[in-house]
Amino acid sequence: MCEIEESLVEIAENLKKIRQHQQVNLSKFKEKRKEIEKEIKKSRIQINNHLDKLQEDLMKQLNELEEKENSKICQLMASLEKKEKEIGECQNSLLNIKKHATDLQMFLSIKQIEEDNIISDIRSFGEVRIESNPCDIVLIKKKARQAQLMIPIVPTKSIESIKLTIHKSIDTQGNYVDGCCILPDDRLVFTYYLANQLKVFSDKGSKDFEIKMPCYPFDIVYIREDNTLAVTSDSPGTITIINLETKQMMKSIALDSNIAGISLKGNQLVYSGENTCIGMINLNDESTSVIVRDKIPSACYTATFGDNIYHTNNLKQTVICYNLQGKIQWTFHNESVLKAPQVCLMAASSQSCGVCDLRHITKPCIVWCTECDEGLCSECKEHHSLSKSSRSHSVIPIAEYLKLPADVLKITQYCSKHDEKFQIYCQKHECPCCSKCIVESHKVCQDIVNLDDVIQNAKTSNALSEIEETLVEVTENLQKIRQHQQNNLLTFKEKRKEIEKELKKTRMKINNHLDKLQEDLMKQLNELEEKENSKICQLMASLEKKEKEIGECQNSLLNIKKHATDLQMFLSIKQIEEDINTSIQNIISDIKSFGEVRIESNPCDIVLIKKKARQAQLMIPIVPTKSIENIKLTIHTTIDTQENTIYGCCILPDDRLVFTYYLAKQLKVFSDKGSKDFEIKMPCYPFDLVYIREDNTLAVSSNAPCTITIINLETKKMMKSIALDSDIYGIDLKDNRLIYSGSDKGIRMIDLNDESISDLVREAMTSGYYTATCRDNIYHTNNETDTVTCYNLQGKLQWTFHNESVLKAPHGIDVDNDGNVFVVGHRSNNVVVISSDGKRHREILTVSDGLDNPMSLHYSGTTNQLLVANFNNSKAFLLNCT
Repeated sequence: MCEIEESLVEIAENLKKIRQHQQVNLSKFKEKRKEIEKEIKKSRIQINNHLDKLQEDLMKQLNELEEKENSKICQLMASLEKKEKEIGECQNSLLNIKKHATDLQMFLSIKQIEEDNIISDIRSFGEVRIESNPCDIVLIKKKARQAQLMIPIVPTKSIESIKLTIHKSIDTQGNYVDGCCILPDDRLVFTYYLANQLKVFSDKGSKDFEIKMPCYPFDIVYIREDNTLAVTSDSPGTITIINLETKQMMKSIALDSNIAGISLKGNQLVYSGENTCIGMINLNDESTSVIVRDKIPSACYTATFGDNIYHTNNLKQTVICYNLQGKIQWTFHNESVLKAPQVCLMAASSQSCGVCDLRHITKPCIVWCTECDEGLCSECKEHHSLSKSSRSHSVIPIAEYLKLPADVLKITQYCSKHDEKFQIYCQKHECPCCSKCIVESHKVCQDIVNLDDVIQNAKTSNALSEIEETLVEVTENLQKIRQHQQNNLLTFKEKRKEIEKELKKTRMKINNHLDKLQEDLMKQLNELEEKENSKICQLMASLEKKEKEIGECQNSLLNIKKHATDLQMFLSIKQIEEDINTSIQNIISDIKSFGEVRIESNPCDIVLIKKKARQAQLMIPIVPTKSIENIKLTIHTTIDTQENTIYGCCILPDDRLVFTYYLAKQLKVFSDKGSKDFEIKMPCYPFDLVYIREDNTLAVSSNAPCTITIINLETKKMMKSIALDSDIYGIDLKDNRLIYSGSDKGIRMIDLNDESISDLVREAMTSGYYTATCRDNIYHTNNETDTVTCYNLQGKLQWTFHNESVLKAPHGIDVDNDGNVFVVGHRSNNVVVISSDGKRHREILTVSDGLDNPMSLHYSGTTNQLLVANFNNSKAFLLNCT
């Protein structure tokens, strides 16, 4: 009777404990739900931040591309504007030629312009585009005409006819004058190197003003366009621009080399640089280019004329002429005449009165006689207009005459060789000739005609009209191209807006998709919570019912004790014992399932009270685990692996043994007796391996290249290779998923069904580490930190083992059926077993057992055997574990 009462009390207490445990489960479930919800929101924020970064990077790339293409188009448009300006200047020049040039100048100029064929340069502009679509601009070109015309031979002034007469001696008021210049108003400019000065004098020799320079001024050139001076300096290497009107420095252009001589070509400065030889700088954007790349000494001067560049070399005693492409035209070297050449100048046509020059008087000319081919001062002009021989000559103001292009100004009416007027034209050589030229150079020429007959209709010829039409065509083409590029700019802006709009639209789609995923995940979480809450509530209702029944049973027992007969008491006790035993059996059998209801995979920790020994068979059995102190190893077989550098090993279900040979690119299979069964040549460097029971295959990892190779053991052939985006070393199997070490990507998992990859431990790790799994835990070794670490499947750290006195450079790792962890120490030459909680350890194999830098091991839970492979001496050991 007392035992029954005690049993009822025990059952009541057990039911109460179970109910309290389930209430705790309910509260834990709510807490875990909040944690999961918080983690989902945190992950969503991280994803949003990542997408923001991607969107920002994409917009940055788009902006950079837009800026780059806009810059190209702007450069092209600047080039087009420059071309339009040049064409405009050409049209103005043509207009001046028609107004003021002689028939001979007009005739030869037309031939020169025809030869230039300006429109040929425009073809390249049509190819500039943003998209890879051909440009649809139709350029106008009416005639591909007169290409057969030769460039006319223009007579030039002979050096023999050059005469110099002293005009004025100037007291420069200082030494070390390195540069000088004549201004259009006849003033003279000098640079004083050591004095850091620039001085301006009148043509009479009186000083006008001076400017103190911040550098050592060397050479100087006048820029007519903005009435400025460009002054070079080699210390530092700069070009200083000085405004002659304000008498102040406007700006300084820094260069990457010391510079000396300087000259002007159009709107570009040509200079001699010590490192670049001859360079050119654009005054609009200050961009530089190299024409002649060569090492030259300092203090070299430069001059330009036409399409040529001239420079002096004071060390080699030379004067060299280059074209604008940097090709040498000629070199002058005669030390008997010229030593240490310095200043290099090109003489242009004189603007002084030709008649006064003959009288050794220098006077500026005010008009130009195209017949006499010389300038006249005011006095000579009057005499010229009254003289019988020249009164019919037409004269033009010198200012108008100077508007003619330089090439036209070079064309004279007189032969520079014989100083006679041109009278004849040789059509074979296309050049004008005087009477002496005919005798000396054109005796055999048949096509000799009167020069007046050839040139009389030059200003009204079809050739001139065609040139004018061509210039108009070129202008229209340039305008079309420029308009096309402006449209390109607008199109680019529109396309950019479209791309930006598409980016935002795509981002919105991604956000909506993520919202849907988040909503579905929260829905699943709510459903799971409701389901588990329902189970727990049902269980608690059942427990309350059981408690109520026990209470009723206790009341019945109390009434029986008070009022029943002895016979009734005896029979009731028997019946109650049977009912209690049945109830206890039902409750205990139910507890097994109740203990499984959890969020995390933790076993139920309720201790049920049961005093009576005869009902012990009804309790939940406690399975004893093997302690690391009780583990014993005995040698089963020593295997000759036939080669070294074994990184991975495995025991198959049929007791065969498999090894990977890294350097040999091989995989070998042995029997458990040690004889070789077969080998497979690998296309990669095999590292670790694991057996897949489901399809009787092996998964072999390789980090060169980063792949997982699947091998069919039945056919002994490779089935497939899975390429990975990270390094891979140790590998193990969990259900139908491979868990592997991904170096800087952490520990990862790949599903063998769809080859999808997920991250378990997002933490950068060292290369060459191994991985093992057991139940809900993942174990990995780190040979750099000499540690063994245990994580759960959610990537949460469980424990870390670190003891360098026992374990150094851990590599191969595996786990037995009791959760004990076996680890190879590569540098400590041993095998250590660690308890399942990571708190205790024991060295079970050492050098004395034959270990020689072991690298890998494998534990077979089926046969309770341990396989350990040496790295160096071609030996492996199969051991029985008891």
